Amino acid sequence: MATPPRIPIPVPTPPLSNETQLSDVFRALVGLLETGSDPAIIDAQRILLRRLALQGDVVSSRIPAPRNITEIGGYLNLVDQLQQPDTRAQMIAGALGVAGPTSYLGVDDSLPIYSFVSLANDRPEWPGQPASPTHISLRGDFVDDFVSLRNRLHDQGCYLPLWSPPRKLPSRLATAPDYLACLGRTLQVLPAAVLSDPDTDPLAIAATGKAEQPLTLVARELDNRNIVSETEWTVYRCDDTTCKTIAVRKRFVDLKPLLANIGWNPQANLAAPASLFAQGGCTRLVNVCGLNRGITRLGDELELVYPASAIVVSAFSSQLDWLWDGQTFVAQLH
Repeated sequence: MATPPRIPIPVPTPPLSNETQLSDVFRALVGLLETGSDPAIIDAQRILLRRLALQGDVVSSRIPAPRNITEIGGYLNLVDQLQQPDTRAQMIAGALGVAGPTSYLGVDDSLPIYSFVSLANDRPEWPGQPASPTHISLRGDFVDDFVSLRNRLHDQGCYLPLWSPPRKLPSRLATAPDYLACLGRTLQVLPAAVLSDPDTDPLAIAATGKAEQPLTLVARELDNRNIVSETEWTVYRCDDTTCKTIAVRKRFVDLKPLLANIGWNPQANLAAPASLFAQGGCTRLVNVCGLNRGITRLGDELELVYPASAIVVSAFSSQLDWLWDGQTFVAQLH
């Protein structure tokens, strides 16, 4: 009698431990990150690399680990005093064992919509030329109109020497910030180009006819082609401590309406010059086009010209919801 075949009894596979399952998941994720070509995978690779370079525990801390809640509070108070809200959030996330914020590491750190463009400055021949800057910095959305205006002035033999304040965000605020300057919305007349001598300066602060008329910034025709009409002006002439007005007959182009047509206006306070070092309100130009009172947020304006990684580590990081009130940005409108 034949022996019946033996039927193998299946042996159940023991369940994988939690550690093994997590290890398999991590290996799968690493493999996906190594070989994936999808844009989302590539972006994840970039985030992980930036975290490793900038946030990971690559170098062990030299500060002893806190031993109690009091010491933890001390560290939190320290980063608060240093105005580092993102570092504070990362410390709390580290204590809880969860992923920390990634805002300043640049989850979305693409280039801003507008960048600052370096333009060659007007440097005609006059005594102040050697000290005049060779270039100025201008927001990209203001460049085309500004260059067109300057070319029109050149066609009339006139020039507009300027200087631009540094285009950077402050890390801390010691005084009231100049928001418009940080946003690339200010230009300054070159101090050496005005008020010294109306016979040699390329620019002047003057009034048409008598001194009682409103002050304006004017450009003098320099090439003697007599394109600009010669008219009567009252011009300011200053030294280190005082100013005086003199009547002249010059070929001046009134810059105020031309600049206003492309959005640039003198600051609201049109104070008269008091000296070469206190040149009054005509020499500072501001551009507030597109700033709507009670609507425009500081954060939205900053994002137009700076990457997110620069904004969140700046002194403005706690003011991103502040609103334009017609003169500056404020916490709330009353």
